[in-house]
Amino acid sequence: MKNLISPSEENTTEDHPDTEDFVNSYLNLIGQIVVSFNSLEKQIKDGIAQLISDDLGMTTRITAGEPFMNLQRLLNVLFRYRVSDRTQLTKLDELNKTLGDVDVQRNNYVHSEWFMGRFFPMGEPFAQRYKASKNALKIFKGEKTFPRVQELEQFVVRINGLTNELASLLKDNSKQIRAHRKKTERNRLLPITNL
Repeated sequence: MKNLISPSEENTTEDHPDTEDFVNSYLNLIGQIVVSFNSLEKQIKDGIAQLISDDLGMTTRITAGEPFMNLQRLLNVLFRYRVSDRTQLTKLDELNKTLGDVDVQRNNYVHSEWFMGRFFPMGEPFAQRYKASKNALKIFKGEKTFPRVQELEQFVVRINGLTNELASLLKDNSKQIRAHRKKTERNRLLPITNL
């Protein structure tokens, strides 16, 4: 096994000038992942609002504090209630699978603990992901150089692409959504008869 040196144990300004840049790139990209994912989550909340009501106060209260998985499920149920076109539902299914995958991947990046370092001596910079529990320290083996900066950049692009894809799906179906909302609002106003 190769010896590891953490950035704090190195002379980052003379011997390894790119180590600090490497760590900063990671921190910057993990921040971009958080911001991009928040934008995706906001798009889901906006979609839920579009599917439920024009009353933003109500939809804000419905979605506030809900975890991503619950928001995704609510969007899925409401979209299926409002839209009946099979092609559009297939697009939603594909989008839902990708949303679930992205949520797991985001959690792995954002909620892991990270050790940034360099293979000794003067080797390639790396990031090691690990999680600690009361019972064990789990090191994600085989990931000594995982994920690379390029992978994180691609993940940010993927999240932003999903945000745009969801916005397009909602826009493409906005007429049907509005028509269904009007129809159900009219039905709500009909008197209830004795059963």
